[in-house]
Amino acid sequence: MRYYIIAGEKSGDLHASNLLKYISTYDKKHDFRGFGGNNMKSVGVNLSKELSDLQIMGFYEIFFNLKKIYGNLSFCKKDIRSFNPDLIILVDYSGFNLKISNFAKNNNFRVVYYITPKVWAWNRSRIKKIKRNVNAIYCILPFEKEYFLKYNCEVEYYGNPLIDSINNYKINKSNFRFDKKNNKHIVALLPGSRESEILQTMPYLIQLPSYFPNCEFYVACSNNIKKEIYRKFSNNSKMYFIYNQTYDLLSKSHVAIVTSGTATLEAAMFKIPQLVIYKTSFLSYIIAKTFIKVKFISLVNLILNKNVVTELIQYDLNIKSLLREFNHLFIREKRISMIKSYDILIKKLGKNSPSQKIAKSILNKFYNET
Repeated sequence: MRYYIIAGEKSGDLHASNLLKYISTYDKKHDFRGFGGNNMKSVGVNLSKELSDLQIMGFYEIFFNLKKIYGNLSFCKKDIRSFNPDLIILVDYSGFNLKISNFAKNNNFRVVYYITPKVWAWNRSRIKKIKRNVNAIYCILPFEKEYFLKYNCEVEYYGNPLIDSINNYKINKSNFRFDKKNNKHIVALLPGSRESEILQTMPYLIQLPSYFPNCEFYVACSNNIKKEIYRKFSNNSKMYFIYNQTYDLLSKSHVAIVTSGTATLEAAMFKIPQLVIYKTSFLSYIIAKTFIKVKFISLVNLILNKNVVTELIQYDLNIKSLLREFNHLFIREKRISMIKSYDILIKKLGKNSPSQKIAKSILNKFYNET
């Protein structure tokens, strides 16, 4: 079959690549094309647009990029028509992909939505659009299936695909740089995979080494971000900036500071006590506060429905609060409590090979209909 896949973010690119790896195993005549990043490229996707052209974060920031967004939409529609896929697989990236789902429905293309929009957090009216335009939904959070079933959607849950990524991970033994030196604790800093996230949080993070000389701080950099962005903070910094070694870093870390998102689950699955931080522009924050109706921002807290990891969001994030909460990560009782909660979380995320199960389900539903 011919598959057109759209993933506009780093995590979506990773999860899409794991899914496509299994689809290619079962469908030997597959042909992949779409929007994505290096992970999708590595499994044979012919990329028509790359992540660097797609990533935009924040409600307010979207208004400054409308020309770019609509240009990408127009290009995508033309590219889909030209490729004429048997199936379109939408991966997260809801603002863009929901518009493509509408286009697909109107042009008789079949659609799978993998990693669904967070309709439980805001704008529930999107459920009607998903139900109308999408042939099959695959969610990745344990509470989402029940939520979509309330609206009679065709939905399945096989577990969270991070299980595959972490189970398949093998430590790179050449990375001895993460071994403890001089009894210093290794600290993982994951400031996000979007430029706006990095620019908002790094000014606070670069101050930490001056207060904690007993720690070594490593910043996990994203390949999708221009290196000039990191250089703004790496000059005269007492931190190490690394690429393509996030899991190696987490496997050796004592604590982590993480920008909210998929990385909060990754730190939890490596059982690293963490502090979650997030900051955006003033207008984006005001808009988000108006529309988003959830108690927590981190996926760890959302899935467990309780405050397991501390969240420093927007005005709560300052150097004083950062130092205080970072210190708390070294308290033995707090560490034990957090790791016990992680064990419960990991059980909720499902068993092995969710990507393989989803691939089989997709082919069972659509392969014989081509």
